[in-house]
Amino acid sequence: MAVLKEELRETVVDKEMESEVEEVAIGSRRVFKYSAQSDSVYEVSEASYEECETDKFISSDSSGHTVIWLETPGKHYFISGNEDHCVLEMRLEITAGEPSYSDDTSSSSSALL
Repeated sequence: MAVLKEELRETVVDKEMESEVEEVAIGSRRVFKYSAQSDSVYEVSEASYEECETDKFISSDSSGHTVIWLETPGKHYFISGNEDHCVLEMRLEITAGEPSYSDDTSSSSSALL
């Protein structure tokens, strides 16, 4: 019997991230680490992502340690809340796909530093 394999994949994205496209399973999470004094993370629309528009965001966090759970399928767009950083390609596009199925209940993790 196949059981839903919970993906505990985690990517740590530091302040040096560059524009990137990533595909992950629904249920994955991403951790953004940055200086809370000079930066933040915004989830934005595709249009705001392309233009680095920091005034039209879906959600935001400026704690210095932002955890994003990708719970819905489709594309998700994240940019630096510091417009100067975003223009320098500090942004991330993530496509969340269907969860994977497995014959066991083991989980995997990965990190991108």
